[in-house]
Amino acid sequence: MEKKAKEISASKTCKSERRQHGFTLIEVLVVIGIIGLVMSLAIPGIGLVMKANINNSSRELATVIRSAHDESILKGSVYRVAFDLDRGEYWVEVGDRNFLMSSPEQIELERKKNERRSDEEKEKHKDPFQLAQQVTKKKRTLPLGVKFNEIFTSRSKDAIKGGVAYSFVFPFGFIEKTIIHLKDDMERETTLVVSSVTGKSRMFEHYVKDVD
Repeated sequence: MEKKAKEISASKTCKSERRQHGFTLIEVLVVIGIIGLVMSLAIPGIGLVMKANINNSSRELATVIRSAHDESILKGSVYRVAFDLDRGEYWVEVGDRNFLMSSPEQIELERKKNERRSDEEKEKHKDPFQLAQQVTKKKRTLPLGVKFNEIFTSRSKDAIKGGVAYSFVFPFGFIEKTIIHLKDDMERETTLVVSSVTGKSRMFEHYVKDVD
């Protein structure tokens, strides 16, 4: 009995020592192999999710732009689709039908002037546009990992890469030609080319500079 007790004690001591020494090389290799297998299965899945995100974002944008086009025909007012490239947000605004369109440079100059104005002066120079809640009840945000890469409009000489860009929709449905480039964290790109006449957008799953 005493011998058996010593053997059991020795066995426990041996196991205890092994636990104190940590994992064996084989155990470490098994863990690394499992992690590698999980990663190999997860990464393609993440890629597919992000691809779905950028494609869905393009379709949602196209729907919003078409809705603004349809509302302009229905209401006979000037609408504009706003794109905040820095925050990844977009929305639709409505203004007076007699609004005179400004160039991007004039809009940016007016924005800088407005920053220096008092509250009373800001009220006098209030933006004639307000959120078109019948189209977008609030500002919409692009999903995580997707951003506006650049935007071209018929008024912009160069690609708009920052700040807020506008695409105007005039009474009876004429919309300025707009090209929107989206990009995700995996460097995939989609392009939306908006038709001036129909307000419909053609989507390309790659970068397109212009389409006739």
